[in-house]
Amino acid sequence: ITNSSIMKTKITQLKSLKNNSLIKINIMKTRVFFIVLLSMLAQAGFAQSTKLVVLGFDVQVEALKNQNLTELLRIELAKHQNYEITDRYEVAEVLKANDISATSCQSKSCLIKAGNLLKVDKVVSGSVDQMGESIYIRIRIMDVKKETVDKEVVKQFLYLPEKINPMMTIAINQLRGVANDKTLEESLSSTQSYESAVNN
Repeated sequence: ITNSSIMKTKITQLKSLKNNSLIKINIMKTRVFFIVLLSMLAQAGFAQSTKLVVLGFDVQVEALKNQNLTELLRIELAKHQNYEITDRYEVAEVLKANDISATSCQSKSCLIKAGNLLKVDKVVSGSVDQMGESIYIRIRIMDVKKETVDKEVVKQFLYLPEKINPMMTIAINQLRGVANDKTLEESLSSTQSYESAVNN
């Protein structure tokens, strides 16, 4: 065997080793890519599967007693793609079986208990009150596992019970971090803006 043949053989072997190393590196890169991709998809899937239940609204405004604000809240939150809203009939059945009133279940301990019974991640509750010439809407989201308030919003509006639907939408948008129509919000919160909107 000549020196030239030996050199050619060694060069071929080195090229083969180099190619094998490159293949292994590419395989590793591909594996890392898929691991990261699967992790991102898993996180996205978790966010979309956050289970949430809407309990009753404590309505202390006489003109709104017959309004189904709980259902309105449920509908608005259902627009949020990251929430899986528990069916209202299932909620009613579970609460009834455990002697829990949805409208009076407003304390932290009651909300956490209801959330555990319904096997959800978040519990939403709220209230509508009248103080003088104002309507106050309060909505909060409780984290069942952490037993803490996850998000909360309190909005003050003019006493215009016939405008409760847009008021609720404004409060829910703020809770979700969605921008509101400033003109509409001001018209329902400021006497001057409301009078201007009516006159125009």
